[in-house]
Amino acid sequence: MPSPAELLASPDDIEARYSTKRRVEWVGYNAHLPETCDVETPHVIVNVETTPATTPDDHMLEVVHASLAQRELWPAGHLVDTGYIAADVLVAGQREYRVAIVGPVAGDPSWQARADEGVDTSQFLVDWDRRVVTGPAGQQRLSWLPNTYPKNGLVWEVRFACKDCTPGVHRSPCPKATQEPRILGLSA
Repeated sequence: MPSPAELLASPDDIEARYSTKRRVEWVGYNAHLPETCDVETPHVIVNVETTPATTPDDHMLEVVHASLAQRELWPAGHLVDTGYIAADVLVAGQREYRVAIVGPVAGDPSWQARADEGVDTSQFLVDWDRRVVTGPAGQQRLSWLPNTYPKNGLVWEVRFACKDCTPGVHRSPCPKATQEPRILGLSA
């Protein structure tokens, strides 16, 4: 079965794709419409970008910024929704375009956080400089590797040793797998 990005969704438009965001489902496209919102000026749409519906929002912010830069339409701040926020996007906005990107950060996508049970990622301490992650029981990561599946938007994969996740108080609420240790995905 092809991925949704490759799957034809409409016989009338071969570029249209199926997508879903929260509870809304559609076949078609995404539109990215930056608008001015300064108090002293009229609110005007200053750019339009259209993508297949399967294109993640955070992939488009650089495209929008490049278009605004060409026309010298820089805002002091760029207000966006959760879909546009990623660590690398925030850094690039400041470094490359000197624009403060402001918006809510997505929540923890782990099943533990969604179910509000178990050990979610907020219970791990990350020391980025030393590349050390410490679990809630004091155990430290076994490996810190580049993510093997970059399409999921994560940059690093942190693995703990099997002995750190053996049956006991931290086993059942941590990984769902019965034999494998906990693996955390981290964004840069």
